[in-house]
Amino acid sequence: MLAEPLSEADELALEAIRRRGRQPVVVAGDAVDPDLARVLGSRGLRDGIIGVLKAPRGDLGVAIVGDLATEQGEPGAADSTLFATFCGHASVVLEMSWLGRSLEELTEMKERLHHQAFHDALTGLPNRVLFSERVAAALDRSRAEGADYGPTVLLLDLDNFKIINDTWGHAAGDDLLVSVADRLRLAIRPTDTPARLGGDEFAILLDDASPGAGEAAAERIGMLFAEPFRVHDRSIPMRPSVGIATAESDVSAEQLLRNADEAMYAAKADEVRHIAAYVAVSHETKRRRGELQFALDDALEHHQIELRFQPVISMKDGSIQGFESLVRWAHPTYGLLPPGEFLHIADNKQLAKIGKLVMREACRHAFLWQDTSGAGRPIGVWINLSAVDLTSESLVEDLTRHIALSKLDPGLVTLEITETSVIVGEETAIENVRALRSAGVRIAIDDFGTGYSSLSRLGEFPLDVLKIPMPFVERLSQAKADLKLVDGIVRLADSLELGVVAEGVERELQAEILRELGCKLAQGYLYAPAIDSETAMRLLRSGLHLPHRRGFGAHPSSYRPDETAHDHAA
Repeated sequence: MLAEPLSEADELALEAIRRRGRQPVVVAGDAVDPDLARVLGSRGLRDGIIGVLKAPRGDLGVAIVGDLATEQGEPGAADSTLFATFCGHASVVLEMSWLGRSLEELTEMKERLHHQAFHDALTGLPNRVLFSERVAAALDRSRAEGADYGPTVLLLDLDNFKIINDTWGHAAGDDLLVSVADRLRLAIRPTDTPARLGGDEFAILLDDASPGAGEAAAERIGMLFAEPFRVHDRSIPMRPSVGIATAESDVSAEQLLRNADEAMYAAKADEVRHIAAYVAVSHETKRRRGELQFALDDALEHHQIELRFQPVISMKDGSIQGFESLVRWAHPTYGLLPPGEFLHIADNKQLAKIGKLVMREACRHAFLWQDTSGAGRPIGVWINLSAVDLTSESLVEDLTRHIALSKLDPGLVTLEITETSVIVGEETAIENVRALRSAGVRIAIDDFGTGYSSLSRLGEFPLDVLKIPMPFVERLSQAKADLKLVDGIVRLADSLELGVVAEGVERELQAEILRELGCKLAQGYLYAPAIDSETAMRLLRSGLHLPHRRGFGAHPSSYRPDETAHDHAA
């Protein structure tokens, strides 16, 4: 017996059966329908009975039983009636099987749609909707149980991720995001919830967090991210900025996420740890931040972005060797704003404009400094470059043009870059650095030791100077580990015939230790804060050797504390 789906060849035979009321038809002897005979013949059968497998939704197929003729005779009406009963039972079985498969497929489809609605398609992590629901559930559970500590949310943003997409394409960016999700899974407990909220923004819910759990998780994440990612046969370092927010008694899920978001922006401004815990701020502070974000374009258009200059001095005699150019916003309402208040809210287009402004104005002022001191000593200018600047196709042309227009010796210009910004931009950044170095411009690694692959990548692009970051200098007299670290940086610089500059020197004891270690250049409030161009000119004309307190206050604490941290051009 055969039971199979209808085929195109069987259509004529089926029509013949339908004309007979869709009842089984005996095909035997000479007086048979030729269409039905062909159906049997095509299957190698001499005779048989053909029936239709029927269902409410339509014909399911045909059933054929063949070669029934015996010496006693051919199949007859009784055989046809029995076969009709069989076809009825077979139709029911097939219909039930179809319904079962349909129900299974419907269930699977429902599960797929549910998963798609609550999970990120790229990484498979929970999405923002599911994450918010789990945060709300964790808050409810914590309150119902009277827990001493509420759940903690970590919000992560990948620094300079856009450069990956712009440099190597979105396929590389997507592969990197998948790898990031895999590492986040390794950093958490089975009871924690990781999520991708969108773009390069991830989150983690620590449901039953204890004091310090958020910091510990952030540190684990930082350790896992210390190893560069391997994407499309490239080694890509990626640093997350992690904001931490722990639930208070009456906080909602939405507010807890907003708190973590605010902390994450604070983490971006922390150029050493890149981790920050939420600290409640006033409504006025939030309003001001939003106002600054919307006003930054106008500030660029109306020349409110200005430069200040901090002396780089010789630790041997206190003479001024150059000035580092530091960006400020001369806001008409809030006064002079340090970069920590606005650079982190600037988009890449705004950062590019700021970078171009800094290069132009720094070169222009450096021209005015030459021979001002009367000592015949050239005065250098130090310019910070962001990852956006470093990957700009016009960087080399822009800077060399400004140097030429300012009639500067290229050797007086030192570009400060970070390890991470060079490695993230890879080909474009390294190509730009090499081209500028070939043009005579000096290259300094800023905040050396806080980025990635510090030692292994030093030989890949030309350098002139290593800068010791302020946090290392701050703890010189307190922590032996930092003393050894700074000593190691100075020795490394000497072995590679590089200069070394200590940043953030505020105490005479720090200066004494640095001199003993062999550090030759320094900057910081012990010598002078960031000053305007006119003050810098007066300082050069006076021939003063620093430290010298006149005109700067009696102690570093007399200056604005937020001017010491994160003081970079872009």
